[in-house]
Amino acid sequence: MDQKGAELVAQGWQRLEEGRHVEAIQVFSAVAERPDQQIEALHGRALARERQGALSEALLDCERVLERHGGHLGALMTKGSIHAARGERMAALDSFREAARHAPGRAAVSHLVASAGGAGFTAPLRAEVEELFDRYADRFDRHLVEDLGYQGHLALAQAVVQAAGTFQADWSCLELGCGTGLCGPLLRPLARRLTGVDLSSKMLSRARDRHVYDVLYRADLVYALVCSRQHSLDLVAASDVLSYLGDLRPVFEESARVLKPGGWLAFTVEAATGHSETVCQPTRRVAFSRSYIERQCAENRFEVGRLTTAPLRTQSGQQVMELIAVCRRA
Repeated sequence: MDQKGAELVAQGWQRLEEGRHVEAIQVFSAVAERPDQQIEALHGRALARERQGALSEALLDCERVLERHGGHLGALMTKGSIHAARGERMAALDSFREAARHAPGRAAVSHLVASAGGAGFTAPLRAEVEELFDRYADRFDRHLVEDLGYQGHLALAQAVVQAAGTFQADWSCLELGCGTGLCGPLLRPLARRLTGVDLSSKMLSRARDRHVYDVLYRADLVYALVCSRQHSLDLVAASDVLSYLGDLRPVFEESARVLKPGGWLAFTVEAATGHSETVCQPTRRVAFSRSYIERQCAENRFEVGRLTTAPLRTQSGQQVMELIAVCRRA
């Protein structure tokens, strides 16, 4: 890889992370025909086109990558993501299964297979989550905050500030499952660049109306982590969304890769009671135990900064206990 080509690819990635998709496509296109840069430039252009909504063009770029490197993990997962976004579940599942064949131990790939219906896990599939929150978007804030007394966004932001201590407002932050953007105004003071991702296009529209995010795009939250560069983030945050995953290992593993040393993974999840580490509830939301989160930290090079339990909302008139976790990348 020659120095000039590598610099151009890096520039393309910077434009992509800044949400400047047209410029990213132009930069990647400038090096897409160079033999030493072709594969990475084509995949970078596919990601930019996917985030633009130009799914057919993005798919063609993935196919060109796979013609040259049939086991290119990024192109296989992006191809699967595009098919999933187009409602082509079986094609998405084929791509994710092929990715899993090339990366059998990577938890994020297993998650994507499951999200397309390729496993027996009983949490909601991607399409179910999209449909639920598209229908919920218009009344989400009112129902969550006013009717259910939700405080997770406030507790999460406060816990991050308390765990991090002194800091400058220059973090690169990724919010997973940002929804309507309740957390956005609270994370904004920490961030030089604040990116939000969500599966629901209608929720993203609400978040966009807040004018606090630098970048917003539609994606599965684990896929968004997979597509982030190594050591590119200071904070990964997720408020009340990870309970839709049956296993937090993909989030911990990918966050360990994309966070800078000393960076933070902060999230809230429903707290499990009893002796089980995880409990899939009748709501199909998964509750996690304190010991489960501590084990994930230990296995993925995280230190526990804060791990507390608090009632953050109600459901059917009962308080719902949640874990507030702030974990520091070693």
